[in-house]
This record gives sequence, structure tokens and C-alpha cells, in this order.
Amino acid sequence: MGKHALDTPRATLVGTVSVGVALVVVVALFAVLGQRANAGGSTTDDVSDAAASTAVSDPPTSPSTSSTPSPTPSAPQTSAPTQRPQRTERTDEPSAPRTSDGTDGQKVGSDRSLADRVEDLAEVPPPSPTEFRVTSLNILGHSHTVSGPRARRYPSGPTRAGFVAQLIASWDVDVAGLQELQAPQWGVLANRLPNWGHYGPGFGREVMANSIIWDTRVWELVEGSTVQIPYFGGNRRAMPYVLLRNLASGQQVWFANFHNPADAHGPAQRWRKAATAIQIQLANNLGADGTPVVFTGDFNDREQYFCPIVANTALEASQGGSADGGCAPPAKMDVDWIFGSPPIQFTQHIRVIDGLIDRTTDHPMIVADAFIPPPLDSDSAS
Repeated sequence: MGKHALDTPRATLVGTVSVGVALVVVVALFAVLGQRANAGGSTTDDVSDAAASTAVSDPPTSPSTSSTPSPTPSAPQTSAPTQRPQRTERTDEPSAPRTSDGTDGQKVGSDRSLADRVEDLAEVPPPSPTEFRVTSLNILGHSHTVSGPRARRYPSGPTRAGFVAQLIASWDVDVAGLQELQAPQWGVLANRLPNWGHYGPGFGREVMANSIIWDTRVWELVEGSTVQIPYFGGNRRAMPYVLLRNLASGQQVWFANFHNPADAHGPAQRWRKAATAIQIQLANNLGADGTPVVFTGDFNDREQYFCPIVANTALEASQGGSADGGCAPPAKMDVDWIFGSPPIQFTQHIRVIDGLIDRTTDHPMIVADAFIPPPLDSDSAS
């Protein structure tokens, strides 16, 4: 019985201790679980912070104006790629370079397409050659056929002016240097050649007599002027010259038209010689910058005009001849000439004397085909 009395408090003490241990274990278990729960919440917050950091490191919606584009950030290593915020493009921002991962490939591709389009627009066709047909024609002034033997030989001036218009059209002429054009004839020509420009008729009788006319569908006037030369008795008379631009090629060419005095009112060789000197100076002045020059006219001289004009200028006659090593004029010469300076190349010289021309004037119609090669630099066409 004493043994049982002694065992009972001991059992009670053991039970109490067991309960206490159990409580400590339970508390410790809850503590461990709480720490694990806190640890799990911290891991989730770290992932969110990382994602937020990646988002703010992308380029801002308002791009920088710096000449060097910002580098492209690396995408975060997640199971699903994050979408970059859309950029607002500016025309003054340089293109981003292509990266190894191709993130800017689309932008580079669009820039390349734009460059191709700009290059296409910048491309211009190669410069073209200039080809034209020019004539020199003394049309026999109206006053010369009003009376006398020529009145019986030729129709009236206005009628013959109609013939001139037909000749110009049938020979497909682009530019014409006319001599002895008078008012009754000009009225007919202006009516028959509505698409033709002119320089001379608006400056009075004397300048009108040596007008230059051109097809405005082929040429346009850049500028025009006159030069004074001695005529009958040494009296000065204005002769026209014009700068025309070819509409197809842009090539500019000077055209000058002359009528040097004949011996009809006494010997005029001295005046022709003086006129030739003035014409030599004009040819050299007009062609000083490389612009081609064409002379047309009734010079009332053959070899006496050819030799000095070719020897002292860059002009060459449409029918050939030269002044290299001495004067070598062409075999067949009239007092009516066409000359041109390089780079003009004459490809054909025609002397029209039969048919309608024989009823129009007492001069041949001189026609020349001219060719100017395209310039090496299209900007050099002058």
C-alpha cells in the first residue's frame, strides 16, 4: 500500500512532464510551419520585384533625341516572354542597329525599305544626246519682188512666205535662221507656224530681216540679244542671237543669224571683213564656257568668210573643210553657211535647190543635221 502511495505521485509527475513535452513539440512545430510560410511569401515577392525591375528598364515611351540609339534590354528568363511597351517613333531618331537576337530586325527592315525607295526616287535617267535640224534660208524679201524682173520670176512675198512655211515643215526643221524677212512675209509665217517662237520681229524692220525662229515643241528660249555689224555703207545693223534649251535633253545652244552686206550698193568687202571680225569675237565669247554655238547666215562670201571664221574660232562648217595647217575650204560653197562648234557634230549637209525652193527664193536652202553627245555629267549640260 505504501508502495502504491509512493507510485501515484511519480506517475502524476511523469504524466505532467509528458504533457509539457507534447506542448513544447506542438509549439515548436507551429513555429517551424510559420517560418516556412514566411519563407514562401518572401520568394513570391522576389519574383514580382524582378519583373517590375525589367519593365522599367525598357526604353521610355518618349524616345531620346540623342544621335546614338539606346541599347535593347535582354528579355527576362521566364516561361512566357514579357511584352515590351510600344515605342513612339520620331522622324529625327536614328535607326536602332540590328542586334544578334533580331529584336530590332523589323525596324531595320523598314528602314532598309525606305532607303530603297529614296534611292529609287533619286535615280534619274542617263543624260540623252541632242539631235536637231537647222536651216539657213534667205527667203528673198517682199520688196524685191514687187516690181522688175524678179516680180515676173517669183510670186509675191506673202505667197512665197507660205512656201517657206511648207519647206520648214516638209524638211522637219527645228531651228531656222532667216534673212530678208519682211513684215508682209512675217504675218504669213506667224499664221502658218503657230507653234514656233521667234526673236527679231518684235524689234523693228532691220532686226526682223534676220530673225531666228524655232519649234517651241523642241526648244525654249533662255535669253536673246543682238550684235551690231556694219552693213551698206558701214551703217550699223543689229543681228540677233539667242540661247535655246532643248526640251528633251536640257542641252543649251547658242544660235546666231547674220546677213553680211552684198556689193549691191557698191563694193562692200571692207564691211564684210569688219563684220567677220565682230562675228569671230562673238563666237568666242558665247562659247567660252563650253556652250555650243551655231552660226547661220547669208555671209555674201565663200572662201573669204570660211577661212578666217574657221581659223580663229572653234566653228566648223556643216559641209566640211578645215583650217588645220592652212585653209582647206569645202569643194562646194555658197554664200549661205551653217557653222557649229564642238561638241556639235554635223551628220548631214543638204543643199536644196529644186522644187518649191526654186519658186520661193534665189538662194538655196541649206539644211544640216546636228548631233551633240550627252555630257559625262548631267549637271554639265549648259
